[in-house]
Amino acid sequence: MNAIESILVVLDRTDTDEHVCAKAVQWARLLNAQLELFLCDAERELELKRNYDPQAASTGRAAAIASAERYLSTVRDRLPLDPSRVAISAWSDSPLSESICRKVAQSRPDLVLKSPDSEHPERGLYFSDNDWYLASTCPAPVMFVRGRTWSGVPRIGAAVDLSAPEGLRLVREIASLASQLHRHAQAHLEVITCVPDRADAEPDVHSRRLHETLAEVSVTPNSVHVLEGDADELIPRFSSERRYDVLVMGALARRTGVAPMVGSLTSKLIAGLDCDLVLVKVPSE
Repeated sequence: MNAIESILVVLDRTDTDEHVCAKAVQWARLLNAQLELFLCDAERELELKRNYDPQAASTGRAAAIASAERYLSTVRDRLPLDPSRVAISAWSDSPLSESICRKVAQSRPDLVLKSPDSEHPERGLYFSDNDWYLASTCPAPVMFVRGRTWSGVPRIGAAVDLSAPEGLRLVREIASLASQLHRHAQAHLEVITCVPDRADAEPDVHSRRLHETLAEVSVTPNSVHVLEGDADELIPRFSSERRYDVLVMGALARRTGVAPMVGSLTSKLIAGLDCDLVLVKVPSE
């Protein structure tokens, strides 16, 4: 995992932009990173694509981009950061998730910040198809930002799975990003993993293997937790009990469609979380 030096901040002209920008400013200061505010008017683009008059569509597209740029300029002017550290970029494109991925490929940020499209009525996260697609295809790690304010000393959890198809490479990517956040924010970092509920010595073996894998990560042995049981049930509950402000975990590598996400990042696990969530993948070769 490279050092986080640039952050793409995805805005949507809703009330959540305030929360996303607040977290972006925090990370920009802590990591000494550059920000790029990005707004893509996907809904307007869908309307324009139905327009059979190419000239009218082109005019409408230019107007949508100009409006988005004015909004982004206003947001940038209000941020408590040197404006030279904050770029802006506005597009009229659809679908939104694919547009964000194209923007990431163009700007090559080290981290993407975005609010989830919607939230579960009972306070948990709820991922739209757009969020699922972004989580599974975005080339950069994605932080889905919630409205909750972090603790004075942020608490960061890193959830790893040694049995994942990506194996140790993914574990190290997760640990590397979590360690960066931990180091720069002077935060409290814990690593958690789940094993099936068994009566044999499997948890002890898993714990030893995990400690060996994390030998280069700045985490104390008592900050590594091996939980026995179903990850979908245990991780949200444990995260809440430990009062994590940020949970870092693995997402699936690039795959088409939404269905393949089920079983690795399930909606049940996502809906149970009440903290910011960072999804990490193994970089493509």
